[in-house]
Amino acid sequence: MIGDGAQQKPDESGRRVVVGVDGSPGATRALDWAAREARARGVLLHVVVAESAPPGMPSPGHPVLDQALARCAQREFPQLVTGAVRQDSPATALLREAADAELLVVGRSGRGGQAGTHLGSVPASVLRYAPCDVAVVAGSPTGGPPHWTGDVLAGIDGSVHDRAVLDAAFAAARARSGRLMVVHAPGARAGRWDPPSDARALLDAAIAGGVPRYPDVEVAGRVVEDGPIHALDALSAGAALLVIGAVGRDSLPGQLLGSVPRALAGRIACPVLVVRDRVRAPNDGQGLGPGPEGLSGLGRGAR
Repeated sequence: MIGDGAQQKPDESGRRVVVGVDGSPGATRALDWAAREARARGVLLHVVVAESAPPGMPSPGHPVLDQALARCAQREFPQLVTGAVRQDSPATALLREAADAELLVVGRSGRGGQAGTHLGSVPASVLRYAPCDVAVVAGSPTGGPPHWTGDVLAGIDGSVHDRAVLDAAFAAARARSGRLMVVHAPGARAGRWDPPSDARALLDAAIAGGVPRYPDVEVAGRVVEDGPIHALDALSAGAALLVIGAVGRDSLPGQLLGSVPRALAGRIACPVLVVRDRVRAPNDGQGLGPGPEGLSGLGRGAR
């Protein structure tokens, strides 16, 4: 293992999962989940601690990082783990470290945050601005870690982003040796529901696109005449993971995060993987937002 910012690439691609920790129980659950995910993907795990200690004062971040690295060493986690302590706000530090990551993992609430159905300021910020996929790991009422193995739930809506969501969902189900349930809950638009036959055809076509690439994954589809937030919340009970897009069919031009993923990341019990489609929309010529340089105040002192 390597600490304090040094990095080692597990392969030529340098792929890695980044996780933010602050010593809280929620962050420890996120660390455990991120380590399992990195091991399944065969990539490096990079642990990030943000601190704002005044110059000359003892660093509270290094003991937190040392504990996190020791926890990884004691368990069957990725053999390649790096760490860094960054003098910055938590959101900004994580966004900078995730610039070349394939996944950023955060706890739903951390030190000083509320447990339960509450999305802290740091996960809310990274969900909006991260250039990569983001996983938000919730705590449980008992304080236990979430199950990593099991069935996967995915939500689609007929947008151009469905392909990226289903790619991630199929891969997650295969890694977990679990089944995949794909849900289309179109909700009412202008007071009217989509015809059931149209919704089913959309769902079947989306699933059919992924089956040839993942023939070993058992997959089923379900159309729910309900809004996506309520439908996916109800169906997520017992799931190991919910996969959903960062934006959907009703997103505005240039929008970085839709209301559905934000709401679900703050309320359901299982981890939520929010997929950032790498394909730039035609009206998006500015990338994913202001970037870390414009986020120096986000999440400062809050988790």
